[in-house]
Amino acid sequence: MTFRVGQEVTLKRGYRDSLNCTHCGGATSLVFGRVYQISKIFTHVNGTIGLRFHEVQPLPNHSGFPAKYFRPVQKRKTDISVFTALLNTKSEKELV
Repeated sequence: MTFRVGQEVTLKRGYRDSLNCTHCGGATSLVFGRVYQISKIFTHVNGTIGLRFHEVQPLPNHSGFPAKYFRPVQKRKTDISVFTALLNTKSEKELV
């Protein structure tokens, strides 16, 4: 999966309800259902990807949360055509 700085992500369903940051003094945890915005992307020595977020202030040596736990947030545009169709139960011919 490709991530970019500024992208909004959330914890994937099924991994955990929260993700603790042991390198942030242990006090920071990311919560399922909350949206986080990527501030930095790192590649670890072993090749895995780490993500940092604007909402979390880690210690300087923190190399990010594992990217495998996150997915992009999908924003849906509101489409009210379904609701308008429900309201328009009579055809135009019946109204004339």
